[in-house]
Order: sequence, then C-alpha cells, then structure tokens
Amino acid sequence: MTAFAFGGDPSPRTTTASCAAALRGLGEATLTQLATATGLSRPTVKERLAELPDLVEVTTGATHGKSPTPSGGRPASRFRFRSEHGFVIGAEIGKHTERIIACDIGGRILHIGEHHEPQPLPGSERIGGLRSRLGRLVARLRATHGSWLGLGVSLTGGIGPDGRISYSPHHPDLQGRSPADVGLAFGDVPVIVEHDLNAAAVAEH
Repeated sequence: MTAFAFGGDPSPRTTTASCAAALRGLGEATLTQLATATGLSRPTVKERLAELPDLVEVTTGATHGKSPTPSGGRPASRFRFRSEHGFVIGAEIGKHTERIIACDIGGRILHIGEHHEPQPLPGSERIGGLRSRLGRLVARLRATHGSWLGLGVSLTGGIGPDGRISYSPHHPDLQGRSPADVGLAFGDVPVIVEHDLNAAAVAEH
C-alpha cells in the first residue's frame, strides 16, 4: 500500500490534504486503512475527513455484507472519494491547433478534443473560439460531474514574472496583456497560464 506522508508538518491543513490524497489513491477505504496509509491516528483521520463533505461519502458498514470479525460486530464504515464532485480542464493554444482535455478529480478522462484553424488568426480571436468551446463543454460536464474547479492553459511564447504574456510569436496582439485582459477569466474558476514548453515538462513529469 502506498503511504501518504505529510512531511513532518502536523498542521490541520496538511493532514487534511494527506487524508484526501490517500482516499483519492485508494478510491474507497475503511478508517483503519486510511490511518495506515497516512500514518495518522484513527480519530485524526475521522476528524479530517469530516472537513471534506463534498469530497468524501460515508457508506454504512451494513452495505458491505457480513462483519469480517469473528465476534459478528457491525462491519466498519467505509469512505469513498467522490470523483464526481468536480472536474478540471487543460487547454493548449498552438500556432494553428487547439487541444482541450478534461478529467474529473479522480483522474478519469472525460473529454479530449482538438480544433484546427487552417489560417492564422489574431490571438484574441483564437481565445474567443476557445471560450465558446469551453462554454459548451463545461455546460455538458456540469450536468454529471459537478463543479468546474480549474483551468490550465499553455501558450506559445513567454509568461513574465508578473503573469503577463511577455512574448507571443504567433499572436503578437496578446503581448503585454494579462490572461484576464485577453479573455482567459471565467468567474471564480482558478486559471493558470504557462509557456507551452514548461507545461509539457510538467506533464512529462
């Protein structure tokens, strides 16, 4: 079994993240199994899981058959990671090609799409098209996979330390502008914009 250590930092936020990561990896587990996976005590695990009502579903022990103990006691309750709570989307805007991938928070792929523009277009028009395609995709996924939790976008060119697009060889109209300025803002959805080579390195890692 994989251990989900929390690096010696016992803060509630860190141990809560450790419990969530362990349950995500296991999919479904008992309190004892999660305590073993995280190295935390059973009471601590139970307390931390209670802080994640959107991510954790508790199923009664009775739904899992007979007691595994000789004494015939009540079967242990189990905890399930709710992958359907939400989804994240990654998008790549290349010179002519746009790619979109979406997955739920359990890592299951929900959508892979590609769009090709035969003629060069300004960056503003490319992002306008992306927004339209994202709008249709998000409307479809929200019906069955909960909330849109994050968007990552890779662009050709550079992103400066201030988060603005510092260099865009194929879409110079985007240079010097922030992601929000060019239309890469979607309400409260967190957005990360990165150089395409850096994004590729993260994906490979």
